[in-house]
Amino acid sequence: MLAGQAGLSGSTHLGRYVRMGGQVGTAGHLTIGDGAQIAAQSGLANDIPAGVTVGGSPSVEIRTWRRMVAALPKLPQLIRRIRHLESLLNVPRRDKQGDV
Repeated sequence: MLAGQAGLSGSTHLGRYVRMGGQVGTAGHLTIGDGAQIAAQSGLANDIPAGVTVGGSPSVEIRTWRRMVAALPKLPQLIRRIRHLESLLNVPRRDKQGDV
């Protein structure tokens, strides 16, 4: 089952009972195994084994993707904390761009 705006490139082969959320895109010449599930707005660049659920772009196993999404709002605070700890330890800063 493919939801709206799902795009299959090249000769991507879909197994049986594959479910793809809306706005999923695939690179060409991939194999998506039987019963695989792909979360909405995911980007597939590699084969997906049978029965596996993935999400994100590039796609990763769904549990990993959920942890990544949950961590995003915390990143600015974590960066500040790391920089503070590095300053206490006199660790030289390598990244001068992208201050948060």
